[in-house]
Amino acid sequence: MTGLPGSAAVLATVGVVLTLLAAAVLGRRPQDRRLARLLVLLCVTYAVRGLGASDVPWVFGLGRALGQLAEFVLVWVMLSFPTGRLRSRRDRVIVAMSAFSATVLWLPTVLFSAAVPLPGPLVPCAPDCPRNVLLVEDLPQVADGFLTAFRWLSATILLSVALSLLDRLVRSGPGARRTLAPLLVVSILRTLAVAVFVVTNGAVLSGAALTLLFWAVPLAMLLGLLLARLHAAGVLLRLVSGLQHRPDADALRRVMATALRDPGLDIVYWLPDRSRWADSAGVLHSTVPVSRPGQAVTPVDGSDGEPLARVVHDEVLLDQPALLAAVTQSVRMALETNRDAAELALSGARIADARDSARRAIERDLHDGAQQRLIALRMKVSVLSRLLPQDARRAARLAEELGPDVDAALREIRDVAHGAGPRLLHGEGLSAALADAVGRFPEAVSLRIEGVGRYPGAVESAVYFTCLEAVQNAVKHAGPTSTVTVELTDDGRRLSFSVRDDGPGLSPADSAGSGGPPGAGLANMRARMSACGGEVSVVGRPGEGTEVRGHLPLRHEDA
Repeated sequence: MTGLPGSAAVLATVGVVLTLLAAAVLGRRPQDRRLARLLVLLCVTYAVRGLGASDVPWVFGLGRALGQLAEFVLVWVMLSFPTGRLRSRRDRVIVAMSAFSATVLWLPTVLFSAAVPLPGPLVPCAPDCPRNVLLVEDLPQVADGFLTAFRWLSATILLSVALSLLDRLVRSGPGARRTLAPLLVVSILRTLAVAVFVVTNGAVLSGAALTLLFWAVPLAMLLGLLLARLHAAGVLLRLVSGLQHRPDADALRRVMATALRDPGLDIVYWLPDRSRWADSAGVLHSTVPVSRPGQAVTPVDGSDGEPLARVVHDEVLLDQPALLAAVTQSVRMALETNRDAAELALSGARIADARDSARRAIERDLHDGAQQRLIALRMKVSVLSRLLPQDARRAARLAEELGPDVDAALREIRDVAHGAGPRLLHGEGLSAALADAVGRFPEAVSLRIEGVGRYPGAVESAVYFTCLEAVQNAVKHAGPTSTVTVELTDDGRRLSFSVRDDGPGLSPADSAGSGGPPGAGLANMRARMSACGGEVSVVGRPGEGTEVRGHLPLRHEDA
């Protein structure tokens, strides 16, 4: 760099050395290596730019032709800070415009101008510069046109970079603002300085000032990263302070939200046994819930590499990947503890639900099975009390039937207690069990069965107990002089039943909608049939009796 002014040379050398040192420091952290490589590329392109200070014509020409690539790389570095990646389409467009400016618009000014276009801080030779060996033809007007377009586009690019950084600063969280603020200040100063230099053709600002502002960009980045590290240290200090109290799921969410200054933060835990997500309130979700726009999801895996939890947070925290990684690593043990606690709580709830379901099943079986025998016994005792003064012989025969009926009721209660259904139902099937059941009622109950065979236990139990409940209701509500007809048919596609009486029927209010009066009996019938995919309906009109209809589809393997 012969002939380079002392101050500009010193600043250029110091800037290159500091930037290379910064790249070496950043290269030690995996998440910063992409930015470190961009800083190394910036130093290389700036060194190429310095070739324009040489007295050798071909070296001078190469430096002048490729010198603007340093500005292109600088724009790339600024917009990709701090991750080294261009996050938005707008930033990619700005970088593409800078590449277009440094090549398509700048090269013609070198190829079609014998003079040195736009002297800069590293071109001290103007107007007595070496011969332009890259000159194709001296076309001053063409070169001036490209140079004017280059100047305007360069100014637009610098302004766009400053506005983009300002927009990111406004939308960022506290930590990201500390990181971006120094770079934004330097970007604004460079925009103003380059505009003044171009307008005055270097008459106002010295080359040393422009060189200083050029290298102020990576220095501002280092300052921003230092401020980000200090902010991260404060966040982790608040986080560790909150973790000392061994917070539960909801308290851990509050601790992380306070530490990261994100009140909308939430944590969802992966429960492998249920293949569902559970939030800090214990609510289950099939997918990770994102409650509002502008939120992002950061995964947290367990020590075994399997999914552990997901942190739902403000997307501005994505600008601080190192901070997010440090926070999630710090709370991993607490997340594992809370996930285990959530699984235990849900397991306890499942046990309680299973216990309640078993209790309800026993109540239903007692209501629909053993209770029917006891009701039949009560009816026989009532008939017996009426027959004693009128017909002692019939009363004696009826009294003899009470002993076996009591024994049968006891057996049925024992079966329910042991989780089994009626023995006749399991042994001989639905037809035999229904025939035995309706024969115990003293009132006139007839049974008609067509095409019925054996079915899975759940199907037979559902139809058996539903028919018994319907017969009991008919005997109780239709009156002592009424008759009850039970029909059971299998047409190959579905198993259907009907329990019909010729009693007084239902009122319009009772039969409206689903039909039938409210009560545990109707609820039990519907619960049993719906569990097997079947349906139950109650139809009745005043003076025309009541009919309970039901059916359930039969699969091929059920028949």
